[in-house]
Amino acid sequence: MRRTLLLLPLLCIGLAAGEGDVTAIATPRGARIELLLDRPAQSNGTAVVLAPGRGYNMRKPLLETCARRLAAARFLAIRFDWAYTTAKGEPSEGFRDEFEDMDAAIAFAGKQPGIRKVLLAGKSMGSVLGLVRAATKPDDLGGLALLTFPVQPGGPSDRLPDVKVPLLVVTGDNDPLGPLAPLYATAARCATPPRIVIVPGDHGFAEGGDAAKEAENVAFAADALVLWARRR
Repeated sequence: MRRTLLLLPLLCIGLAAGEGDVTAIATPRGARIELLLDRPAQSNGTAVVLAPGRGYNMRKPLLETCARRLAAARFLAIRFDWAYTTAKGEPSEGFRDEFEDMDAAIAFAGKQPGIRKVLLAGKSMGSVLGLVRAATKPDDLGGLALLTFPVQPGGPSDRLPDVKVPLLVVTGDNDPLGPLAPLYATAARCATPPRIVIVPGDHGFAEGGDAAKEAENVAFAADALVLWARRR
């Protein structure tokens, strides 16, 4: 059964201006990852960890907009960059180090004052790694959101039915990496169908080179994440 949402923009009041709190933590292997914390004026006790794409860092429009709107909705939003991004390197073989980076960010989120639940949201590569992690290590996660999720039969996307935590997928209607037919086919195998939101645009929610449309599409995607997170 398909659960596709037609999305209308939410009214987000009091979005903070400027950059969030910048900090850094060390992973067990001794690598350094940078984080940005967008703190709400009053917390609802839930943190949302935002994992970036392969070349899409935590300051890019989608992750920034998601973080600001989450904070306005009383979530602690924690963005991070992969250690290889900060070091100007490349991902590790099998993404071993990136899984460790994600684990470190989630553990950090769970230790913040007043936080009782952690949700994970990933963009592109971050969504793939988030899917694998949630399928194999779900105990510290209250939900998983996949933003611009790459879908490839025979690839990690086939593990969608293995995820038992609440699941959201937000994808562009013209995303060459996220074709809708195989996404729906894989989602149909889930015991609890994921909530799927289709937003105009490509893999970055861009649309025909129109900057205004892209910004609006990004806002729609962020609003979908906020609405889903509020209902967790």
